Amino acid sequence: MKNSVFEELKNSEAQLFQNWLQNMRQVGRVKHICISREDCLLTLKSFLAILHHGINGKDINPFDIVMRDSDSFLRSLICHARNWRETGLGIADFIFIVKLLVQTIEDALLQQESFDCKKSHALHDLRRKANIIESAIILDWEKTGNQENARDVHERYRRLLADKKRYEWFFQTTANLAIVCNAEGVVIEANPEAMTFFGGRKVVGRYCWELLQLGVNTLPMVFQRYAPGKEHMITLHTESGEFFLEMRCFQFDASLVQQQVLFVLNDISRLVGERKAHHRNVRERSPAGSQTEKLLEAVVSSVAEGILLIDEDREIIKANPRSGEIFGILEQNLIGTDIRSLVDATGAALMEEYFGQLVEGQRMSGAMNGLYVDGGPVPLTITIARIDLDRKKYWAIVLCDNTEREAMAENLRCEMKQVEDVSSALKTILQRSSDERRKLENSIASRIRDSLLPAIRRLARESDVSVRKQHITLLEDQLVSLTSGHDAELEAAFLRLSKTELEICRLIRSGAGSKDISEVLNISVETVHTHRKKIRKKLGLSNKKVNIRTFLDNRSF
Repeated sequence: MKNSVFEELKNSEAQLFQNWLQNMRQVGRVKHICISREDCLLTLKSFLAILHHGINGKDINPFDIVMRDSDSFLRSLICHARNWRETGLGIADFIFIVKLLVQTIEDALLQQESFDCKKSHALHDLRRKANIIESAIILDWEKTGNQENARDVHERYRRLLADKKRYEWFFQTTANLAIVCNAEGVVIEANPEAMTFFGGRKVVGRYCWELLQLGVNTLPMVFQRYAPGKEHMITLHTESGEFFLEMRCFQFDASLVQQQVLFVLNDISRLVGERKAHHRNVRERSPAGSQTEKLLEAVVSSVAEGILLIDEDREIIKANPRSGEIFGILEQNLIGTDIRSLVDATGAALMEEYFGQLVEGQRMSGAMNGLYVDGGPVPLTITIARIDLDRKKYWAIVLCDNTEREAMAENLRCEMKQVEDVSSALKTILQRSSDERRKLENSIASRIRDSLLPAIRRLARESDVSVRKQHITLLEDQLVSLTSGHDAELEAAFLRLSKTELEICRLIRSGAGSKDISEVLNISVETVHTHRKKIRKKLGLSNKKVNIRTFLDNRSF
């Protein structure tokens, strides 16, 4: 049961290690301890192995265990403890560090999602074994004796002093520029060559990426763009002119918690200048080739796409201005950069696959995300073609920035969504209108069937003139009522007007006055007035202040 709990600890070993270091930093116990992180990690591994596998045999007397030297896991931990001792660390400080490790493990156990009884048994076992381990380390420390311990410390100090002198001799006498910065990227030391190269400018205390004009603003971004241990060419612009430097960077542990970075730079400006001069001489000797090269340079520099030339080390050896704009980096600072550091992990894997599969003259295309100088994604479409020259492989890469295209596509998707919403709303309105039209048609058909047709039949059978007039009036009312709720209702009202009244309406709409109408129809003016009153009454305008001509202008009859 306890082993299963401790097994979970082994699975989170890296996090335990970081928490242990953090606890040591907080109490200030490791600032000047010159032990490697590897020895520290091995100490943790041995401690966890004892927790997981236990201590062999039934002995719980630490003295017996040390004297017999019988337990492999405990023996391994004691060996690592001796490495700590050789750094000059006292037994009290080391036991304190072990107790910090026990506290770190206790915190991890309490955070596990297991039953309280399991945690209780595990904590008890941890403390019991920790006591045995501490006692065994103390006994071993005393067994070796103070004289032997002092001799070991003196020997280690002598070796460290010799290493330090060799390092200082190399650092001071090398012809290369050497710059050391801390974990924050601040320069803390520079050799005489570097101080001379940068002249009167401040070196110590500046950020390394600012001093070397690396085009980034954090140390992790420096390592991402300029892989440690590999050669890179950078360009420096100073008041004295333009300089080309070959740069390598190395990470190393100054102490357990102090990581530093060494930049070694070699001024190759002279070589670059000679190469340029050589190219210039070649161009001067071959005017036609020079003209062609100028035209090619002009074309490459003016195209709207980025163009890169990559060598077998996957580093950029040629770039046009558009490439620098895509990544937010100066064109000259792209030279020497690993192309894989300019795209995300998926893009780097796809690009490496293309490099491996392409043969000369073949090309491949794909989509991936590039990385802008601030770390933001840049959607790209790349086309890669392989070129073989002088038994070396090169790859030409064309970069197409899809940022605007994707933005336009997103806008188009939004507009299409709006069109779909409007279309859906129109369909709903049309459906509703169709339903209302069917209801109206059914209503009209029902009224014709139930009211109009019976009235027409009665009218056909009726011989009495007065009764027939009544039926006709009823039919007129029914026909008008069919248009209820619509403008057509007013037009239907014109059916009630007589032939003379309709003629007078047409004359009024044309602008004729009562006198003009009387002359045209050969009737008196009083008769015209009478007809006008009847017209207003039949059209429902009797008690309304409505100009009859204005009313008739918008009507058809």
